[in-house]
Amino acid sequence: MKLYVILALLLVLAVTILALARSTGDRGAEPAVSIEEVAPASDAEPASDADPTLETLLDESAESERREVSSSPDLDLEGAQWVGGRVLFPAECEVDPDLEVLALSEPLEYRRLVRRMAGEHSRILARVPVDADGSFRLPFPQDVTVGWVGLRGRYLYLRQAVPVVPTRSGAHLELAPRAGARVVGRVERAAGVEASALAAADVRLRSEIASGDPRAGDRARLRLTLTPEASGAFHIPAVPVESDYLLAIEHPRLAGTRARVHSLSPGRDHPVELSLSIGARVSGRVVDEAGAGVAEAAVTAYRQGSFMGLDDEELREGSSDSSGLFHLEGLPAGNARLDAKKSGMLVSDKLTVELVEGEEVGGLELLLTTGGVIAGRGRVRGGPPRAG
Repeated sequence: MKLYVILALLLVLAVTILALARSTGDRGAEPAVSIEEVAPASDAEPASDADPTLETLLDESAESERREVSSSPDLDLEGAQWVGGRVLFPAECEVDPDLEVLALSEPLEYRRLVRRMAGEHSRILARVPVDADGSFRLPFPQDVTVGWVGLRGRYLYLRQAVPVVPTRSGAHLELAPRAGARVVGRVERAAGVEASALAAADVRLRSEIASGDPRAGDRARLRLTLTPEASGAFHIPAVPVESDYLLAIEHPRLAGTRARVHSLSPGRDHPVELSLSIGARVSGRVVDEAGAGVAEAAVTAYRQGSFMGLDDEELREGSSDSSGLFHLEGLPAGNARLDAKKSGMLVSDKLTVELVEGEEVGGLELLLTTGGVIAGRGRVRGGPPRAG
């Protein structure tokens, strides 16, 4: 009996020693631990139900982030907070190769975002290209508690930036942009216009929306300026299709054409051509009632409108010299109206002239008068007279 007890005890001891040996041998390998388990409590985030593509993006290397992210110099990517997500492509535009998301410091609507992108960028903290499947990862500075996300591509845009709370482990957004059109154009140079002139030219686009249009509030009113390339080519991406537009080329010394842009289709290019030419010139003198020259008078040329001069469009402005002489160049062919103004004098009558490309209309005279003075005293009905 004692023999059986001894054997049983030996068997239990052997099993115990074997278990201890296995446990000691496994201690060289660290157990798999999720990021949430090792991150500081202040930075911990609950596990995300994001799709596999977003998880792949969140695991990208820091070197890849530095290569793809265009950001302000003050943005430290090492300590940045991140916003990930996906763009939901509309049926009218299932592919947009130029699509970018932008980290913003204020809630910009689209027309203001366009101006920021074309000029001063201080409100744009970072911009990142969107992947072909619509996924993106966008950095924000670590001290930002609330930011905004904008979007613009070849055709797609957001009417209003979307608010977001960035986090160290990544917030998640789904963006549903609208589909606009891309205006693709070229500036042709007429005889005598050098290629270098394009560097001083501006292409201007502005919405044409009637003030009484009940749908005006639903449309993005755009007004932007850009410089054409050395070849004369230009393009304006993500133009809302709900509006009609006036497109013009302007130059300080040359005449430019304009074109109306309408019937835009979402997700499509809209071709347009503009041109620069030498234009016409006008010259003359600004005089007073005694026939003496009036110096420093503002002389303006207008494109003649169709409503008794109330819708005349300003073409060019100059000023008279010490003898009252003026000279304006780079005016488009056709009818134009001129007037002169100076503080303390009445505006001159508008003078209509017929302009021809490459020719000058000279010997013009614009008369400024001082007018008369009306003095009196005002009276409120039933009350005493008022001084002055």
